[in-house]
Amino acid sequence: MKNKLLAVMFIDMCGYTLRMSQQDRKDNEFFIKGTQHLVEVFLKDKEGVLIKTLGDGFLAVFESPTNAVICSKSLQKAVRDRNMSILNKEKWLKFRIGIDAGEVSIDENGDIYGETVNIASRLQEIAQPEEILISEIAYLTINKNEIKTKYQLETKYLGRKKLKNVSRKIKVYKIVESAYLENKRKKPNYFLKIIVFFGIILFLLAGVFFSLSKFSFFTKKKKLLSFLKKDKNSACKVKGIIFSHGNYFVMINNQLFGEGDNICGVRILKIFPDKVIVKTSKKIKIVKIGEKIPSFKKQENLQEN
Repeated sequence: MKNKLLAVMFIDMCGYTLRMSQQDRKDNEFFIKGTQHLVEVFLKDKEGVLIKTLGDGFLAVFESPTNAVICSKSLQKAVRDRNMSILNKEKWLKFRIGIDAGEVSIDENGDIYGETVNIASRLQEIAQPEEILISEIAYLTINKNEIKTKYQLETKYLGRKKLKNVSRKIKVYKIVESAYLENKRKKPNYFLKIIVFFGIILFLLAGVFFSLSKFSFFTKKKKLLSFLKKDKNSACKVKGIIFSHGNYFVMINNQLFGEGDNICGVRILKIFPDKVIVKTSKKIKIVKIGEKIPSFKKQENLQEN
């Protein structure tokens, strides 16, 4: 058995037991495999390693605590975006995540042990759905400037917490979006009143401005189409495909899309376990996992269709 300094992440699927009891075995199998594939994609992107699955959760490690925090937030965002495409909120997937950093013991089978593992597990237990909680050690070792400037993330101190089977109280921090983004969502009432006021004025003057702005409208449309032509869709890569609630979803640019969605200038027609059929302006192409979405020049034709 050897020891190593690592960041440990515990991921818990909220409502797992209830979901399993409401689905048949086939749906449960697809759900578990699809969720595991989703987690593995984000772990790999930030150099994380999946140690084992725990029925309703996952245990993973990172050499960088910063990567662990970034990975957890990206994973939460992808799941939240996926949930928006599901009408039944009872079918939404939500994670609780706990992260600690420190020395862990690794046995010959690759399993890990130690207080760091225990603290990460207990942090996950006290987290609310969609929350990410980190310990003081993880807080002190992450690159705060990087997560704030590049990923718009900050930490919020929650105080000292008594965790199960931990002899001392642990300082706990919550990963939150930057205060700038939170304030941006919460517009003050006076600002809303100004928007409504000018909206009414613009509505009353719409008839007068329509004839004057007609030429400007077509000019802007032409510029927009010209911009779309220059868009480099070759950067869009199919990272993976998961099955959930009877439908396949394809992961592109760390977001999930379903059949009928438009992304990277193409329309997704059909999703299979190992490939995606997409439609460009006049052609239908097959894109496999790991391949990039083909670029094409006549995106305006697709928008018109």
